[in-house]
Amino acid sequence: DELLQWLGTTADLPGAQGDLRRVLPQGPPGAPLFILADMPEPADLEAGDLLSGPAGILLEGMLRAIGFTREENFVSALALTRIPGGQIRADDVEALVQINRKLIELVAPQRVLILGDKTSRALIGMDIQEARGWLREVNHGRGKTEAVVTFHPRFLLQRPQFKRAAWDDLKRLKKGMDVRA
Repeated sequence: DELLQWLGTTADLPGAQGDLRRVLPQGPPGAPLFILADMPEPADLEAGDLLSGPAGILLEGMLRAIGFTREENFVSALALTRIPGGQIRADDVEALVQINRKLIELVAPQRVLILGDKTSRALIGMDIQEARGWLREVNHGRGKTEAVVTFHPRFLLQRPQFKRAAWDDLKRLKKGMDVRA
């Protein structure tokens, strides 16, 4: 709660670049999944909810396909504001990664679902093509949590030919969770 309060009120939020509008992470502690995107969409800023538009509708369908609901999971973004041009400044990336590592530590999910290339590069240091296809690990204060990297729903809406590959990623994510359950 303290970290979320700080994220919602600090004037020194990495990546904010002067934008006071932010979309805070949401979800219960102990959520089975920690879902991490790159940043809010313009519609997310209006709605006050990450992945609220068409990409969110697709994400909800993806989650339902593997037996989850959005509400039972924790959803966050590297940057909590919409950064002009969509590029997070290099000097902000590490601070944003550390914030999300701390959130992962506090939420203690079974798995992390990393959405998109920018997020994959920041959190695990691999581009999406290299990171996909395997269980990866996210280091945090309590150890490591296994992660799966897949395409951001925004990308899948633009390039539906990649939905089959995303489905394979989701099956890998679910199978790994079944092993630990």
